[in-house]
Amino acid sequence: MSQRLLAKVVWHGLPMIVFVLIWWPLIHRYYVPGVKVSREMLQSARQTPPEERLQELASDRFLRIGWANQEQLVLAAEELLRGRAGFPGYPPTALNMPFDPSDIVKGSPEWQLTLAGFAVPETLLRAYEATRREEFLLAARDVIEGWAAYERVAWLPRGFLWNDHAIAARLPVLTVFWRFYRKHPSYRQEMGEAVLQLVARSGQLLAKPALFTAGTNHGVMQNLGLWHLCLAFPMIPGVEEFRKVALARLSEQMEFYMSDEGVVLEHSAGYQAVGLELIGIGFRYLTMLGEPIPGDWLRKYERAKGVFAQLRRPDGSLPMFGDTDGWADALGPRVAKVDVLGRTEGLEYERNWAPRRSSNLYPVSGLALWWSDLGGWRDAHNLMQTVVVWSHFPGQAHKHADEMSVLLWAGGQTWWTNVGNWPYGVKGRSDAESWGGSNAPHLVNEPANSDRNTELLSFGGSDKLSALELERRGPGPYVARRQVVHWKPNLWIVVDQTLGDAASRTTTTWTTSASVVMRKGDIPGSYLLADETGGATLTTVLSGSPGMVVKEYHGSEAPFAGWQVMRGVPRPSSAIVVEQAAKDSWSVAVWAFANKQMATLRMISQPQRTRWVSSGDWKISLPTWSAMFEIEWRHGRVSVMEDEKRGVKGSLQVHAPSDVGGQIRAIQEAFGRIVKKYPKSADFQRRYKASLFLLLAVGFQEVFFFALRRVSPQSYVLFRVGSVAGWVGVYLWLTMVRWKSWP
Repeated sequence: MSQRLLAKVVWHGLPMIVFVLIWWPLIHRYYVPGVKVSREMLQSARQTPPEERLQELASDRFLRIGWANQEQLVLAAEELLRGRAGFPGYPPTALNMPFDPSDIVKGSPEWQLTLAGFAVPETLLRAYEATRREEFLLAARDVIEGWAAYERVAWLPRGFLWNDHAIAARLPVLTVFWRFYRKHPSYRQEMGEAVLQLVARSGQLLAKPALFTAGTNHGVMQNLGLWHLCLAFPMIPGVEEFRKVALARLSEQMEFYMSDEGVVLEHSAGYQAVGLELIGIGFRYLTMLGEPIPGDWLRKYERAKGVFAQLRRPDGSLPMFGDTDGWADALGPRVAKVDVLGRTEGLEYERNWAPRRSSNLYPVSGLALWWSDLGGWRDAHNLMQTVVVWSHFPGQAHKHADEMSVLLWAGGQTWWTNVGNWPYGVKGRSDAESWGGSNAPHLVNEPANSDRNTELLSFGGSDKLSALELERRGPGPYVARRQVVHWKPNLWIVVDQTLGDAASRTTTTWTTSASVVMRKGDIPGSYLLADETGGATLTTVLSGSPGMVVKEYHGSEAPFAGWQVMRGVPRPSSAIVVEQAAKDSWSVAVWAFANKQMATLRMISQPQRTRWVSSGDWKISLPTWSAMFEIEWRHGRVSVMEDEKRGVKGSLQVHAPSDVGGQIRAIQEAFGRIVKKYPKSADFQRRYKASLFLLLAVGFQEVFFFALRRVSPQSYVLFRVGSVAGWVGVYLWLTMVRWKSWP
């Protein structure tokens, strides 16, 4: 080859080499060899494990669809046969049945995950199980066959094709299908091979270190998916390694996934339920695999049941902090019951989720829950739940900017709430995750990822009073302190004080449930909240330092205020937005609940700050029709007093908590170790955008060289040599600086 020809090959081939080098790591990341399915493997899979084992494993789900009843399910399956998907929580969607790769990238991220998690064949299979109509089973077969054929030859992760959650979710669906298909009259050997190949490839993908999502419940599901595979398809090569990998990884995750207090550290009441069921499934799989359940896991798990019992209301709803939906789950998660030998049988629904204690504090996890009138659990008219949240474990999942938010449920109705689990890919998601989605005090325009730290300063509880005090520091000089007092049974006082620089402003968004009607009250700063029947009300009165501005919103996008998510759908609600100067400001919110069984204190004017030495030494008066009440916080004692003649109505000494910093640091360090051990490399979108940019660069480069060669041939050669160094530099910059990964 002449030097001239070699130069041309280098000059023109180097950009192509850079493109290949950019994409090769991603292709290699998702490459797995698969397996060659032998006749012996197929024969074994058609006989083992026994029917009872597959039937039990088929009940496990890592991606659930909330069908209202069997009739809705069957109707949805019939629509799928016609190429229309109608799943709860998603708009009707056209599908190219049985399978078309173009459908993978359509719709929202949540829909793509649902589709890639085999929701279509699962719906068809569940309809077949209910009706024994053969067209459902055969349609599910065709969908799975199409997916398997495409997945086996795909090079790049389009949509959620190789998403961690989706891969784990497919395995139980494949178990259901195999249970019905392996002895069905329509059985074909080629289809059997396709199923086992897909199962094997799924296991290899789940076990691959580069694809392990270590820091969230997705990684937990990946490990459970591997154990599921070992139990449902024990003839697949590599199952022993899969079992060991899953156990080792889950052992690392359990150091931070669930605190010693039993709280799932994913900043969400909804994911407390998810984590409870996932770990319960893990216990059952360990028993089926002949492995002992680690003692520290079991202790955390039993406490986690207690935490969920505190969170769950009698109607099955949960307080909406973090990614939690507003719908009521009548059954709750399935749970494992472990015997004295450390073994568990199949998971069951808990019949009685009633909490055992009225006052519950989880200082490491950042959560407090108070219940009133637990004796009336079955009759929720006088039952009340107060939730205060300050959990913040950076990097761990489903976190919203909500530290120090207070949520109130009383008389069977949510009154004050956070926005909840806004759908991914839908406008408003980032706003819902940020401060406007909660009632936590914060700076105006403060980002959700601001640098801050919140501590529990004191707490206490008695039969008449409950109280706690939180302090948040940051960003910068901003300090917010919130004190919450519950005078039982039906009065709450929330006192906020902030410090900051003179130019900044602090704000709080109080959001009602979408089922609550709000109107202004008769006295300044007051609002009357009523449930849909009008049988229960919550009177709210606000007051604060001079210059406080109060505005009302309903389903507002700009500013973001007045939303609650119910069954995955954002619904307009009412909101009150309070804004003040951040420097040395204060505000008071008083809530008084009433229904047919319980009268309320009727206030005749706004709360008055009668003494304010500091945030730890103040007195607030509540003028009512019957008397003047005073709430005092002084030297660690909280007192409620009526006028001088009637004296003290209740008194409580609050205490500083024990030091929990060491436990929090241990959780954060365990999380840091595992995410460092399993780093994520540059994803598809970044490489795609880089490729488009480089294509444009190649185009401009060739136009430039075309013109330069005619104007100055000598300069052309010099610039061509320089372009070689330039392309090498571009590749090194992208991989080592921009993406901080090699390769």
